Amino acid sequence: MHSALALGLLSATGAFAQSYTLFDNYNGSHFFDKFDFWTGADPTDGFVDFLNYEDAQKYGLVANPSVPNWGVDHTNTLETNNATGRASVRLVSTATYNHGLFIADINHMPGSICGVWPAFWFLGGGVWYDLTWLIIGTYVTLM
Repeated sequence: MHSALALGLLSATGAFAQSYTLFDNYNGSHFFDKFDFWTGADPTDGFVDFLNYEDAQKYGLVANPSVPNWGVDHTNTLETNNATGRASVRLVSTATYNHGLFIADINHMPGSICGVWPAFWFLGGGVWYDLTWLIIGTYVTLM
């Protein structure tokens, strides 16, 4: 399962502007340059092993670095005594924004499948559960 995302940030050219100007463009071969690959423990206590960029490429979770496409290991069967969890990718933007019009063209986002929690959201800063956050899109599997 892979997700592809093209994200554009437009900012108003004036207080009551009728048009917007492209400020940032997250697509193509420089997409992953604008993100850090989270390698820490899952803050939601999930059974997952977040990989850095190099390991994600090695395991095929970032299949083509010139296309914003990433995912989770869905081919290997884990043993019950596996201590690290399923290999996956979690991206965190290196940019911060105070305001803007955000347009996302998501070509594919996995559905609500057991063990999968795809999400796209904005964080108010700091630790995600301590501060303001805004969910743009997420799927959760309830058992």
